[in-house]
Amino acid sequence: MKTGKRIKGLMACLLVTTLMIPNVAYGSQPPYSDKAIQRVMGKIYEPTTVDLTGMKVVDQAGAPLNAELKFMLFDTTIQEYSPEVHANNGVLDTTTLIKGHHYILSLADANYEMKNKYFTLDATGELPKDDKTNKNSDSPERESFDSITVTKREQTLTEEELKKVNRIPFCDDNNGAGKFVSELSGTVDMPDMADMYINDYDVKFKLVNQYETVELTVDEFGFLQGDMIEDLNYAVVMETTDPELQNYVLLQDLVTSKNHQEQGENVLTRTYTHYTCNPIGGIYLADSSYEEGQSMIEDCTYAPLPSYSKKSTLDGIRVFIDRGRKINTDMPGALFKVFRDEFVFNERVLEETDEKLVMDFDTINMHRDEICKLPHGDYTITTTLPTENEVQAVYNVDRAGNKVEDCTFTQEGSNLSIETTSVSLYNTVIEFKHVHEFEKIDGTEPTCTTTGVNEHWKCTSCGKLFADEQGENEISLEDTVRPLAPHKYEDGKCVVCGASDPSITDPENPDPENPDPENPDPENPGEGGTSTPGSGNISTPGSGNASTPGAGNVSASKKGATAVPATGDNNPFALWTILAFASIAGIGSVVVTKKRKSN
Repeated sequence: MKTGKRIKGLMACLLVTTLMIPNVAYGSQPPYSDKAIQRVMGKIYEPTTVDLTGMKVVDQAGAPLNAELKFMLFDTTIQEYSPEVHANNGVLDTTTLIKGHHYILSLADANYEMKNKYFTLDATGELPKDDKTNKNSDSPERESFDSITVTKREQTLTEEELKKVNRIPFCDDNNGAGKFVSELSGTVDMPDMADMYINDYDVKFKLVNQYETVELTVDEFGFLQGDMIEDLNYAVVMETTDPELQNYVLLQDLVTSKNHQEQGENVLTRTYTHYTCNPIGGIYLADSSYEEGQSMIEDCTYAPLPSYSKKSTLDGIRVFIDRGRKINTDMPGALFKVFRDEFVFNERVLEETDEKLVMDFDTINMHRDEICKLPHGDYTITTTLPTENEVQAVYNVDRAGNKVEDCTFTQEGSNLSIETTSVSLYNTVIEFKHVHEFEKIDGTEPTCTTTGVNEHWKCTSCGKLFADEQGENEISLEDTVRPLAPHKYEDGKCVVCGASDPSITDPENPDPENPDPENPDPENPGEGGTSTPGSGNISTPGSGNASTPGAGNVSASKKGATAVPATGDNNPFALWTILAFASIAGIGSVVVTKKRKSN
């Protein structure tokens, strides 16, 4: 292992100094009482809403600032952003908050800037109380404020510069040196720490949470550099393919940064572990290949943490505290144990049906009265279910109910163990394998007018259909239907529905669909392919395909017209005879007329 200069002497001095301090203040206090835990849970889980109204936005002279501004509001109690807040004409829009929750109000504007406001609001119409005016951020002696002072920037920020506003450097206090990476070996009794020149390794470090992933850079001295959103929890993630680091694990995997501008310009920011609110000096690795009892990893790992109700446990938390505190151990001032008295695990059932449970598993930092979100890691949650019904799926969902992660799980009776990569970020859905309650549907025979039913089983709770009583072969509604049966004919009629047997021919009407072959359509005699006189395309002797005289292409005679029998003679003798008699009659009438005139 490549290491920098050993600092055993420094560590020895630190240990001696620490062990000489009997029961450091924070660690010497007993675990929080049930009353204190219930008070914090009530604040988190049973919120009362209040409105922030009439908050003035002013310039340095105290005059209303008539500019449209956008503010960001972060609820530190539940570690979530609230909707954006806007200001117009020198007044902040009315904003709904949660009573007693701690908020950070920051300005996200390219032309104006302000010092962040840290506050709580206890009632609508009251003024918010400034968290930075008293070491106890819940003290009633905190000052109130009625305005927000905004100043004009000397130069308008670019879009990229604006993204950096209100971010905290991932550094060692205010010196900007970044965080170093150290190897920690040995045990609590015999610790050893050595700097690692991380540039010598193929490794990357990232800061991860539900809002972003920040890839840390390494400067020429081996210090990790980056920036963070203030007060938001980040998991430190190490990614490496370097064979020399394959057995190494992180001892500190949860960090947050605070802005301490209220303490003066010389103390601006610090980086902490959110488990215990201790400042941290760096990132620590340990070799997991040590024999049992000889690894610092064991001393920095929680035993499974029981929930407040004792119905669940959380395993997988690993913390190294590099600033001395009494941390949940009988050894005064011990350096490496987890301060579990300030850390509470809790579970809640949000929804319970026969088909599923929706649960919320949270870790709570009692020192700060807020949710402590664990955004990335390898965690195991074991919980007791209200039933021994078989679980078929476990997954995490966001606030909108969208699935974000499938979880592996094991089940023994009512005990369920869930493997998850985060805690407190999402709700967990536990789906039970459905237990069908079957109703047998007897089969029925079909008739020629009614379809039949195949025997099957129906679940009375979910409505699904199955071909078997065991519920192994699911079927559709169409699969239950038997087709119509054929007619049962006797003496030419169906004995069920009375329909005629189409296979039997009536001697008087051999073609039931065309009862009168001479006149298939009484309404239109001569239509179709028969040789009806005057019907159109009927061939006549000596005419080829010519139509009957006078018929043209008319398909049929008019209704009521008398049909002239066809003689087969094309000589119109009768016509000429009639015309001859008409001519003679005409000539006779003319002669008679002339004689009368002459007389």
